[in-house]
Amino acid sequence: MSNRILKVVFENQRLDPLQAEVRVHVRPDLLTPTTEIRGRLMGPSCPYSSTLEIAHPLTVQMTDPSEGTIVCRVVIPEASLWDPVSPFLYSGTIELWQDGQRCSRVQASHGLRKLALNQKGLRINGKPFSLRARSVAQLSPEEAAVLRREGVNVLVAPLRPESLGVWEVADRFGFLAVGEVGADFEPLALLGPEINCRPSCLGFLLDENLLPEKEESTGPFPSALVGLRLPRPSGRALPAWVDFVVAVGDDAEGPADCSRPLLFHLPSD
Repeated sequence: MSNRILKVVFENQRLDPLQAEVRVHVRPDLLTPTTEIRGRLMGPSCPYSSTLEIAHPLTVQMTDPSEGTIVCRVVIPEASLWDPVSPFLYSGTIELWQDGQRCSRVQASHGLRKLALNQKGLRINGKPFSLRARSVAQLSPEEAAVLRREGVNVLVAPLRPESLGVWEVADRFGFLAVGEVGADFEPLALLGPEINCRPSCLGFLLDENLLPEKEESTGPFPSALVGLRLPRPSGRALPAWVDFVVAVGDDAEGPADCSRPLLFHLPSD
């Protein structure tokens, strides 16, 4: 019987540097009693540090037929956490075996980090970070190096399939990335969970004109941080699901509603 891996999602369970724990949710095309997941994560690796990479095997924790997934566990002693200064990643191969035969394998990587947002701003792994943003549609490693030299640590990219490579480069080279939502965001919202599990993902950004006329209890990305792009000061009350605001232009003021943190200024086009 043939089979293949459809999706791999990482979930941080414990971020204690002495011993971190990660769950790996693997969704196969078919889930039967003879479907197996094998693999390991190697790491940490970082382009700005010399590291000793160690193998951390996946162990199967449970099968969830209702979700069609196999959940594996990875324990990482003395874990190195991901942040924009030191973007440590753990990478490896995840294999799907069916009836004793290997059917599919994918390369995956994951960074361990925790974001906390309050009125004073953003903290990554408990440390405050000042943010400097730039809009990009695509990003190569060479372009990433130039932006780092310029002090940029946040990338704002359109939430589109052709821009997903921005998050991959951001993971590797140490940027936070924000998915900018356009008027056609509803069919693209399916990209949200795939991006939100990446260590570089800061959240998603909407324009003020995309706010619904009627107050809604949840936004388009319930499990992620959601920001609002404001090209000018606004006296409009913000929905409860808006977590932060972004001002357009280096000299732009924040909104009149100061109940949300102003995370960064986005240069005008």
